Amino acid sequence: MDDRVFMADVARVLGVSRPRVWQLRKRDDFPEPAGRDGGRDYYYETAILRWAAQAGRDLQGRAPLLFQRPVEEQASRFQNALVSSGNTVLIWDTSLGRLGLIYPSYAASGLPDQRLVRRVLEDTRQLDAAVVVRDGYDAFGPELIAVDAQTPDREYSPNWEDLAEIFGSPVPWWPTALRKPKEVMRWRPGAKQVTSAPLNDVDVDVFSNAALDEPADSPIARTLTAFTREMRRGSRRLCEHDVALVSECLACRNGHLQVAARPIQADDTEVGVPDVVRRAAWIEMLKRKDTTARDCVREMIAWNGGQDFPYAAITSINPQEDKSAAEWVASLEQGDSEMAAYALFDDADQALAHLVDPRTDVPVVQFDDEDEPYKVAAPICLPARSALREIILGANNSIWIRTEDGELYPAPHRWGAGLSYGYSGGGPSNLAILLEHLLDDITAAAPVGNEEFNRNLLALIAKDWPTGTALTRAHLTSALKGQL
Repeated sequence: MDDRVFMADVARVLGVSRPRVWQLRKRDDFPEPAGRDGGRDYYYETAILRWAAQAGRDLQGRAPLLFQRPVEEQASRFQNALVSSGNTVLIWDTSLGRLGLIYPSYAASGLPDQRLVRRVLEDTRQLDAAVVVRDGYDAFGPELIAVDAQTPDREYSPNWEDLAEIFGSPVPWWPTALRKPKEVMRWRPGAKQVTSAPLNDVDVDVFSNAALDEPADSPIARTLTAFTREMRRGSRRLCEHDVALVSECLACRNGHLQVAARPIQADDTEVGVPDVVRRAAWIEMLKRKDTTARDCVREMIAWNGGQDFPYAAITSINPQEDKSAAEWVASLEQGDSEMAAYALFDDADQALAHLVDPRTDVPVVQFDDEDEPYKVAAPICLPARSALREIILGANNSIWIRTEDGELYPAPHRWGAGLSYGYSGGGPSNLAILLEHLLDDITAAAPVGNEEFNRNLLALIAKDWPTGTALTRAHLTSALKGQL
């Protein structure tokens, strides 16, 4: 907390009158101004509150609990550990009151700190103050945010030296990926550093269990095993980076913080799996009808948007507003709602119908929704047998591809690299890249969104075209050559 406060604000912070503030300022131990702004001295609120904690009984009560100094004759005692809303809390009885040190769960990292502390204070109803260990770092160590039970609306930042002095011993710290409640709860003062396997950003057990049910040399087993190893390797390296960073911080070097756990060492040999094998594995998984396959699909979508899937990006179409959409929907066939492919849609269980495009195999779901009656998983590439004849600019930025043999397809695109037209931006740029590829090879894969694009082609796409406009191969080729 580094809010600037002027003298009038200092009076509010300390709960005294302005004349009294000017008297206090004359004391030799009063903080020096942090700087001047508009001809006035200003201070940092933290410095004022830390000073108040040592400035006498009449001012001490205005200071946050963890800025105050413990009574030397009353030793602190570690009380117990508990889990509150999935977060592990270590509790000490001290001369200042009962204090809790919160280690957010791996899943809760990123939750607003004050909200998390308040939740713990409300859940336990036994703490006088609680402090949460944040994910961020500075030169002094991992950042801390505290809240006192008596002033729940005030957030402040103690440091590790404060905690070590109050607790009477170095304070334990766990890397975020090693905060397993059962292991943290086994900690006691003086405990040795433990070695543990880090948690992962995805549920790797889903993938490893699926791989175990397959022949060892199958595309699915090879792909999922390699992905699991990749995830675990990444988690371990990130954890090692955090431990190395904290081990060099001032709080650790000065003995106020101790690293309670470090990641286990393991074989980090990378196992490469060819693209064709990975894609074959996911084509098979998406057609399966078991819960394991659906769980794998959901986890992979959450991780990277299904970058190895033959389709992944979700788009909406409305046949009532788009003639091309109506033509394409009329060609769809009934699909099996149990297929893992439908796990791509968060709300597939509420669909009126589960459909599939017989040419691209992309899944489609229909809803009772006037604005977005159909959701489609766009293909990564087209199984077309003839060259591009035209593109059709549909409603709501939908793009359709017509080939020389008359077949109609939704335009290929990837998750995070959508297509659009009618302006100069990311979506039209992606479309320009795609069209340049399709003009050369109709089976080309959708761009990832970071390639160079032809500016003349983009200028054509960026025009304010009416819905349903068809741009022929001749139009696109002329634009590509700068002849329009």
